[in-house]
Amino acid sequence: QLRLSGGTAFRSLDALERSGYVRRHLASSRYVPGGMVHRLRQRLFASYPLRNVAMPYLRQLAFASGETSSLTVMVGWYAVRIAAAPGTNDVTSSPPLGQVGTLADHAAGHAMLAFRSDIDRFAAWAQHRGLARAALDAVDAELPLIRQRRFALQPMSFPAGRASLALPVRGPHGAVAAIAVEGPVLDLDKACYHDDL
Repeated sequence: QLRLSGGTAFRSLDALERSGYVRRHLASSRYVPGGMVHRLRQRLFASYPLRNVAMPYLRQLAFASGETSSLTVMVGWYAVRIAAAPGTNDVTSSPPLGQVGTLADHAAGHAMLAFRSDIDRFAAWAQHRGLARAALDAVDAELPLIRQRRFALQPMSFPAGRASLALPVRGPHGAVAAIAVEGPVLDLDKACYHDDL
């Protein structure tokens, strides 16, 4: 795919392996990310002071709910999951740390988009990147309800009957992060679920 000769590819992989960026998987010819990639990722996560502030609250939320709670931050027009506190329930379905998606991809991104004033810039960027207009329209239609409720809700594809509920973390210029909890779906149109929000 890179149109490199076999020798050039081998020398490049050898250099990356010696530097710790890749390693051979079970002594096969397949390569996977090495330890250096993990260290770089951890350094990136640590560069967000919000992560250290949020961790005690994520742990409390996970303990109280029994569900995994996480912190996702905005990096450009992407959402990156940088911290998580595992829940105690038997069924968990949370994505891994470092998961990256556009702000249109999941509840945490929707929660951030709903409380930003530059949504038009995101929409222009997303169209330029090739995101389907129908998907963008669906997210755009959802934003007023998210603003009204003050949280985003998105059903999860697996396992059935669960959803991600995301609350925005706002800064002086709009939402910069979101705290999400993955758990069983409730009928959130019932007023009793909004009493404590």
